[in-house]
Amino acid sequence: MKTARLVLFILICFASTTASAIEISGAIQKHSDDVQEYYRLKKLLKEKAQPDEKPRIKDETREAPVEKRLDETRIVIKDIVTDKSEILSVEEIRKITAGYEGKLHTINDLFEIVDKLNALYRSKGFITAKALLPPQKVEAGVIRIRLVEGRVGNVLVEGNEHTRDSFFLSKFSLKKGELVRLDTLEKDIVYFNAVNDVKVRATLRPGERTGETDLLLKAVEPPNYEVSILADNAGTETVGEERVGLKLVDFSLFGYRDPLILTGYISEGTSTVSAGYSIPINDLGTRIAAGYGFNQVDIQSGPFADLDVGGDSYSYNFDLNHPLIFSPEFTMNLFAGYNYNNSSTDFAGVTISRSKVGSVPVGFDFTLLDKYGLWYCRNTFTHGSERGNGDNNFLLYNLDMVRTLMHTNEVFTIFRGNAQLSDSHPLASSKQFQVGGLSSVRGFPEGFLVGDEGYFLSAEIKFPLPFTDREVFGVSLREKLKGSFFIDHGAAFPYKGNGVSSSHEDFITGTGVGVSMNFSKYLTGRIDLGIPLDKHGKDIDSFQVHFTLQSMVF
Repeated sequence: MKTARLVLFILICFASTTASAIEISGAIQKHSDDVQEYYRLKKLLKEKAQPDEKPRIKDETREAPVEKRLDETRIVIKDIVTDKSEILSVEEIRKITAGYEGKLHTINDLFEIVDKLNALYRSKGFITAKALLPPQKVEAGVIRIRLVEGRVGNVLVEGNEHTRDSFFLSKFSLKKGELVRLDTLEKDIVYFNAVNDVKVRATLRPGERTGETDLLLKAVEPPNYEVSILADNAGTETVGEERVGLKLVDFSLFGYRDPLILTGYISEGTSTVSAGYSIPINDLGTRIAAGYGFNQVDIQSGPFADLDVGGDSYSYNFDLNHPLIFSPEFTMNLFAGYNYNNSSTDFAGVTISRSKVGSVPVGFDFTLLDKYGLWYCRNTFTHGSERGNGDNNFLLYNLDMVRTLMHTNEVFTIFRGNAQLSDSHPLASSKQFQVGGLSSVRGFPEGFLVGDEGYFLSAEIKFPLPFTDREVFGVSLREKLKGSFFIDHGAAFPYKGNGVSSSHEDFITGTGVGVSMNFSKYLTGRIDLGIPLDKHGKDIDSFQVHFTLQSMVF
């Protein structure tokens, strides 16, 4: 009887502990995502520091300027007649021409009228509309000015090796036979480039027929395929800190800029695979996405390593994302979705615990580029429920922020922060807040603190290393290697029972130095040396080395 009670006690303890270990697999992927988000923001900031000076629209329809005659012969202009216009009102035309009627004028004065009409066309955004002074014999003092208001001829797409023509054509307002309006075309290009990974520029060319203008959309596609080898030490001690992975991406699977992403990681005691796919569903940039992940864990070290404790989990999600506001400097997105996670704990091959968590996140994010750097902010509200380890409904609020500040072209500061609030305690382990490790408080093991609520703050300055002024094999190291100094702080507040408040052990701070590398697409990554400033009497190392490496082999 005592033996049975002892086994039961061990099972209960292990079920709780291993469930947390299983859920850490999701946190490991989150750590990796945070690192990738950092590099994405760094790339965006670099593009801002070196803006593309090429115009979005190139006009090849303009004719050579008409050489004005030196004929000073004056004639009496009694009436100026123009073609009927769909762009300029009669009043606008008369405001220009009336001042010239009933007076003596030279031929150059007539060209002034043409120039003023063309300036009016341009001010309204119709750059292919033109006023012309045709050769004519002046009779009874009547001057005729032609108004040629260009219309869209053919709309063509080039450079789109991996994207269907229809993906572009459906998203531009100008159609065959319509007036060529510059502001409409410019707005469409800005919108398209803000919400898609493929970019476009437009060229206006003379059409096949008189008065027609062909619109050529030139696509600039990023590489369509990616095969990357990944490595980091974002795992936990119990299941293996060092991980290696493989990432496969097709950024336009069916030609609609619909990426398929396959990722797999393995460590000593963990194997994780995931798949994600998204596709636009309208011409406004709205996307739906679906994902699936599977994670298997076997405890490899620690006090439970010899007791055959393990588990697995799977999850799937459906997401909807819609760009609400867009411009080259500011974008805001709305999102909503559904997430489901099913995890189990096994002891000696027998399932002793299972948790099922369903949740509905909704929120918005925005990115703002200013003259100092970049702002990124994401707000998420999540309602969900856990079934299995005690039924529990919960409501969460999560805040994620990044601010980058450019001091010079080579020195910049990155501020990061995130936080979680919850109305329910205790939370399912898959929804708890974790700090410590590669993407949060460096100097501490991964997931060092776990709680229902918490926050994280970080400040990091990046700068060129002094020895990188030299060249190695003819290659400058200054742009390839960057040094950094950082300080991280965070807290996680676990449920301790009614009336029990947080203590100093719920807070940690770390500092350190690091090196980031970007030699080529074949080798990028970073290595950080983190030092914990407050161990709280716990047995942890006096420093931690955190690293992440990526090699894009294709």
